[in-house]
Amino acid sequence: YLGLRPFTPADAALFFGRDAEARRLAQRVADAPGAGLVAVVGPSGSGKSSLLAAGLLGRECSRGGLLDGVRGVALAPTDLAAAETDAPLIVVDQFEDVLALPSGPYHALAGLVRLAERAVVVLGVRSDAFAQLADFSALRAALERPLILAPMTDADVRAVIEEPTRTRGVTVEPGLTELILRDLTPGDDGPVPLDALPLLSNALLVTWGVGQGRGMSVADYQRSGGLTAAVESLSEGVFAELSPADQERTRSLFLRLVRLNDRGVIRQRVPIAQLADDRPIVDAFVSARILTASYDDVQISHDALLTQWPRLAGWISDGLDDLRVRGNLARATALWLDHEKATDALLPVDRLPAFASLTHGDTE
Repeated sequence: YLGLRPFTPADAALFFGRDAEARRLAQRVADAPGAGLVAVVGPSGSGKSSLLAAGLLGRECSRGGLLDGVRGVALAPTDLAAAETDAPLIVVDQFEDVLALPSGPYHALAGLVRLAERAVVVLGVRSDAFAQLADFSALRAALERPLILAPMTDADVRAVIEEPTRTRGVTVEPGLTELILRDLTPGDDGPVPLDALPLLSNALLVTWGVGQGRGMSVADYQRSGGLTAAVESLSEGVFAELSPADQERTRSLFLRLVRLNDRGVIRQRVPIAQLADDRPIVDAFVSARILTASYDDVQISHDALLTQWPRLAGWISDGLDDLRVRGNLARATALWLDHEKATDALLPVDRLPAFASLTHGDTE
């Protein structure tokens, strides 16, 4: 179980519950004429990232998959403007992030159009950004016929819970799956809410840890705190192990990993080189899969953490003013760089006091 961290292509053997969607997506790619755009749309928490990485790139592009032998690569939205690759399949997850680029989305969109002229580009799009993205003519055709992620069925959720343990020769105690299904849809016989999947994955990870890999029992699940308490329990456990000084630095670290846009507070990637002084803290949260680190950057593993860890939610609430100031500064910096560092594109001196909170009051 991977907790809040999305699956990667290397995790394909542990990816269950979205087999039908992975095959449908692969068929969309196979039906494309060697180029163009395909969009996968769903709310945060619906499993888009894992479907694209483990389902498409990991499983369907491997031996026995519908796209057996097709080479696929993943690009971040920030890479699109200058991306160069000869891969016939390109995946861009969290594509809505182009809307929040300090320099605006147009350079990234131009790069996307260039890539889609010679490769099939699959976009992962959050549903709350769908309407805004549909205003761009380059995206209209793909967004008129997206692959929309549907809620998981009970059978899908059973596979998510039970199949990974079978790869380790471990059993799930009778009754645990039914208990989790009831917790996922309390008082409701309807489908599993799409945004509950990260809570499910995290609860399974914590339950697995409580049982020390010997099995998955009802008692272990209850000790883990169940669906909603498991995120807080895991996060607070890591936080409690830090020194008082590192706990204070943790607040600053996590606030650097979020930003404001017109949809509220969202996660952002931060280059790992900028976090060198906080590397022991980063490593502790990466080990718990609360943060996800790549070769180049670090990010909060899932949006669910922003609301399900009360301590982090409090930090964000208290720091909203600084987040707004930081966003304004980022946009001003991007404008200056777009104008090749022209003097007349610098911030006017009389606006510097607005950024005093980021400079400890020193605007000289």
